[in-house]
Amino acid sequence: MTLIRTRSDNRIWIVVSLLILLCVGREALAQTAATTQGATTKGTATQPAAGSTTPVTGSGTPGQVTKWMTTNAVGDSIISEDKFGKVGIGTNTPASKLTVAGVIESTSGGVMFPDGTVQATAAVTTAGLTSVRDVDNPARQPFQFSLLAVAPNNQFTVPSGKRLVIEYVSGRLSVSLGQQLESVYLFTKVNNVSVDHYFTPILTGGVTQSIFTVSQQTRIYADPGTVIKLFTLGAVTEFGDLTISGYFVDLQ
Repeated sequence: MTLIRTRSDNRIWIVVSLLILLCVGREALAQTAATTQGATTKGTATQPAAGSTTPVTGSGTPGQVTKWMTTNAVGDSIISEDKFGKVGIGTNTPASKLTVAGVIESTSGGVMFPDGTVQATAAVTTAGLTSVRDVDNPARQPFQFSLLAVAPNNQFTVPSGKRLVIEYVSGRLSVSLGQQLESVYLFTKVNNVSVDHYFTPILTGGVTQSIFTVSQQTRIYADPGTVIKLFTLGAVTEFGDLTISGYFVDLQ
């Protein structure tokens, strides 16, 4: 038996095909919406996350840390970081690891320095810088001592139970007229390691003798029991002394 497709059959086939295409298209659109929901984009506006009805808006400056300006807007904070990792607060041109354009406040604890000491106050006194330093840190015990250029008065022994920190060295030494004093140095010991610290004397003149002076800020440590000695290199020193100053710290 032979089946003959009529015009009515063709119409039914076309309608069924259109319905199938419509269903497939709606399913593809639903999958696309599900994968893109919650995505965000950079710029002056962002797509809201899933469940949100309010978009987050805003813009920013390169290198400036972003902060929330309102509940749904972002903008520049006063904190910046350059390409070298330097951070600025209140400035976008930091000159060090941290540059602050303004007053820094410590509400507790104070400030710790590289040598481990902590300064918790900056009391002002008319007694001089040494007194200010010692008021700031009562653990520091002021020290100064003059070493003569000739033995046995060219040495000093650090008391037991204390570490000496030498902050300044100054002195005046004389040699025969026309002779050269090459160097002045101190012998110290820290953690059972002996070290020589050299200072360059400066010729300042003289009529019957050549006068050399030493004046230098420093940071030298000496353990308890260390015998600190003064030595000179070059011409034989006829007379002179070297004053060392700093502070003691009790060892626990």
